[in-house]
Amino acid sequence: MLIYNHGSADKPLAPVHYVWVTPAGDPRIAGDDKPSSWVDAENKPRTFQVMFEGGKAEVDEELGRYMTAHGLASRSPLLHVS
Repeated sequence: MLIYNHGSADKPLAPVHYVWVTPAGDPRIAGDDKPSSWVDAENKPRTFQVMFEGGKAEVDEELGRYMTAHGLASRSPLLHVS
């Protein structure tokens, strides 16, 4: 899944930037709702490093849905100005 993160109109991000996320450590997600890829063999949360190049990154579907649902990325390549 392609996701996008350009920063904001007044604070654009560097051409290559990183976002680190630990979705399984998010207390808003119930235990059984966590995909198995988000935890290690000992059931500890994994941290994912997502590299945005030119404002876009390729991630798996579950991580992409998590990041867009929590405002860490967008599904649209358009920069939203408010």
